[in-house]
Amino acid sequence: MIGRVIALDYFNGREAAALIEDGKLVDFLVDGDAPRPGAIYMAVADRPAKGQGGMFLSTPDGSAFLRQAKDAR
Repeated sequence: MIGRVIALDYFNGREAAALIEDGKLVDFLVDGDAPRPGAIYMAVADRPAKGQGGMFLSTPDGSAFLRQAKDAR
């Protein structure tokens, strides 16, 4: 098979997608509770972490840490 095919189905009761190029599986994604790769979050900067060069953030899913955040406000 030459070309690209995107196959959509269910895997263990969850939505799944597979990318097949030239007959070989290139990518496979199963939907879950965790954020998907490349997801963009709205967050509020809580406090800087001095000495670590980062910032603690509040997100809808809880707290997070952002590295190399010098001017985030």
